[in-house]
Amino acid sequence: MSKERNTSDILRSEGEGFGLQEMEPEHFLHLLLGRVERMFLGSANLEHLEDAVGRVVADMTKEERLRFDSIFQNEKLNLTLDTHLKHFLGDGKWEELETLERNRILEYDQYRSEGAG
Repeated sequence: MSKERNTSDILRSEGEGFGLQEMEPEHFLHLLLGRVERMFLGSANLEHLEDAVGRVVADMTKEERLRFDSIFQNEKLNLTLDTHLKHFLGDGKWEELETLERNRILEYDQYRSEGAG
């Protein structure tokens, strides 16, 4: 069920004439980075932005994973979701998410220290 919800962006692009295998690498990456942002903002359980990246990669459909792998292997692009997230978001949004991430880390640390004490 979550895969259906998480993959609607690519399905919509395919419906607009962008076949997954023919989709430009930048467009595909853009869609995946959008997922990372939505996942991080939508889940208070994610402490780090990298956690959202890992979940997005884990939630890819088989076809998306094949496309993802083909982009990075066949076209030899030195792209990763982590390194391109800041560029995709822009400075203002990146700072907002970094602040949210720092606040979550502090909250988790406080919760853990209170639970241990």
